[in-house]
Amino acid sequence: VAAVRLPADQASKPKIAWRAENATSYFGSPLVHLGSVWMCGKVGVGYRIELASGREIWSKRLAAECWASPLASRSHVYFFAVNGVT
Repeated sequence: VAAVRLPADQASKPKIAWRAENATSYFGSPLVHLGSVWMCGKVGVGYRIELASGREIWSKRLAAECWASPLASRSHVYFFAVNGVT
């Protein structure tokens, strides 16, 4: 996964701000929430990446594979596994 910094003018090209080395997002879209990027890979590993730097803050094996995008409500982030567990 990579973050792209868009230029202020159309004459300049976008630049890669950072790349997450281990984190992947397969089916769902990454979620940007409270300064972090949240995503889930194909095999059910959830990731939290620092938005400003791309540094991995957290990764954890979830209950099962996740095919949906994560959702946020206030300070909570929810991952939805294919087996129905959140």
